[in-house]
Amino acid sequence: MAKAELKEIFWDDIPGGSFAEDPRFLKENYYSMPRTGWIENWQTFHCHLIQGAGFEDYQANAHFRMCSQRLKDLFENNKGTEDKIQWLDATLTWNGETRPYYALHFYECMDVVDPVASKWNPETRSFDALHPVFLREKIVNHNVFTIPLSTVMLVVKPFIVQEMKRMNMTGMSYGVAVVK
Repeated sequence: MAKAELKEIFWDDIPGGSFAEDPRFLKENYYSMPRTGWIENWQTFHCHLIQGAGFEDYQANAHFRMCSQRLKDLFENNKGTEDKIQWLDATLTWNGETRPYYALHFYECMDVVDPVASKWNPETRSFDALHPVFLREKIVNHNVFTIPLSTVMLVVKPFIVQEMKRMNMTGMSYGVAVVK
């Protein structure tokens, strides 16, 4: 197995922030994003950062992959021909200031993981995503993607990571993904 060609963005170990979602969205359950499918009637999601480093380029929580305008632009301008990305409007408020953000949603389930080498979890009906094994032939036309049915994992090709580092983007750390 080669350990190359992909970079995986992790947020678990980031000292970043924690969110307090708008109570209206919690009450009305709008914050629950489906794992797949094009979202038609999205209402802008409002988040309030209650601790952390502020307006970082990548702000992930248990429900959303929140991206700044410049991270959105980078992904959008470099997505692969098979990347199925939908951008959903959001806002982030920190220290009394509100900025536009975008929730990154993958609207199609991507068949990119080796089902034998990657562990399937029957309880969550998804892959345990700590270290999935990607199939080289299935990721050729993907540059920004995730594992099947994940609402939080994000994987990008190394050239995108290099650009993120060059632009001093914040809010993420990087690990090497396994490709077979």
